[in-house]
Amino acid sequence: MSVNKPVFKLKEWIPVSRLNWSQLSKNPNAINLLEQHPHLIDWKELSYNPNAIHLLEQNPHLIDWNALSQNPNAIHLLQANITKVKSSNLLFNPNALKLVMTNSNKRITVKFIKEFKFYQHSLYWNYCQKIPKEDIDWRLLSANPLAIDFLLDNKHEILWRYFSGNPNAIPFLEENPHLIDWFRLSANPNAINLLQQNPHKIDWFQLSKNPSIFELDYETMRTNNQEFYEDLVKEVMKPSRVFKNPHYDYLEELFGDD
Repeated sequence: MSVNKPVFKLKEWIPVSRLNWSQLSKNPNAINLLEQHPHLIDWKELSYNPNAIHLLEQNPHLIDWNALSQNPNAIHLLQANITKVKSSNLLFNPNALKLVMTNSNKRITVKFIKEFKFYQHSLYWNYCQKIPKEDIDWRLLSANPLAIDFLLDNKHEILWRYFSGNPNAIPFLEENPHLIDWFRLSANPNAINLLQQNPHKIDWFQLSKNPSIFELDYETMRTNNQEFYEDLVKEVMKPSRVFKNPHYDYLEELFGDD
């Protein structure tokens, strides 16, 4: 018995005709939609998609290795094809630091270790707490969700264009809509309600890569899981189980006590 993976569908208020298929190809929640329209997939953009590994494994000749180098779920593919990987692109992959250290020459490795912190939210935030304010890259920090309290204490330093892409900035932006950059907000996964309220301001290209334009398709998941439910009932209702001690824990026998 196995349970099917989550299935996603577009929210009802979003017309697929307004979306960009290249940007959809990198959207982690668009996999079900992309599988229904494989001829519309942009394989370069799909190579960035952390939830598309099974599609990429099935079509290795279509992989863009420069893009895949930045895919956090593709480490096993990158390790197996290290000669196809461009080391500089690994800088943007949060799971690739070990791979960089193992496969880069000393000069490149030192450079990467020095710069790696600038592209990871947690590392850069830790770095910023140890340096003078004048040395902070406010462009990077403005988009950093971990730095929201610090940013709001230093509003005069915020770069609002990048702040609109900060997932933790929504409450402040809702109170200060005149500061919103709608291009970047359209890709912000926590801004979906604000975007729905202002459809005329949406940048549909950016919205296409926003994972929050999708919601779980419970009806399809229920249908897909029907066989599992039927198998479960048959297993639980076996006569050998039904006539056991009435206090016997059938679920613990089936699934363990974890």
